Amino acid sequence: MIKYYFINKKKMLIIGFVIVINLLIFSYYNWESLYLSLLRTKAYFFGKQSSQSYFNFKQFFFNNKNFFNAEKNIYSVLSKIEEAKKLVEKNDTLNAKKTLLKALTLTNIKNIKNLINIKLARIELALNHTEEALIYLMEIDEKSWNIIVENIRGDIFLKKNDISSARAAYLKGLASDGSENMKNILKIKINSLL
Repeated sequence: MIKYYFINKKKMLIIGFVIVINLLIFSYYNWESLYLSLLRTKAYFFGKQSSQSYFNFKQFFFNNKNFFNAEKNIYSVLSKIEEAKKLVEKNDTLNAKKTLLKALTLTNIKNIKNLINIKLARIELALNHTEEALIYLMEIDEKSWNIIVENIRGDIFLKKNDISSARAAYLKGLASDGSENMKNILKIKINSLL
């Protein structure tokens, strides 16, 4: 009886089978495109929200500049560092130096002072004040900053046309602990001195 059922209904079963396969294929592609469009929508709204919150933070930061500048706290120091960065981008290095010197007086944190001294040394190097730049570098005694300090010291000696001292500073920086990228930069500078 079942055998006769399949023989008599053969065309209907084949059509039904083709329809089921087509529905499965169509629903898979439809589901995938729906899923991708949902992901795109979520990514768009996430990007919009994060950019608005970043804008609101920057707006808050710059609207309350008096608080950050008037108080002797970490916020005022970071505000001064950010302000100096913007001044350097505008090629106003003298005002950037004044801003960093003010930030240096506002902090007692050793690593922040080291960071500010490095920035001051770079500004002095840009102003061709090599001796002042070396003085700022001598203020840094922390070993973890050694590779950066020796890189700048080598640049200072190179600006003074003292190639042997520049090579010695670069080699000292290469021997100290630091990131591989910084070591690669120092290797390039050493090779360019040859």
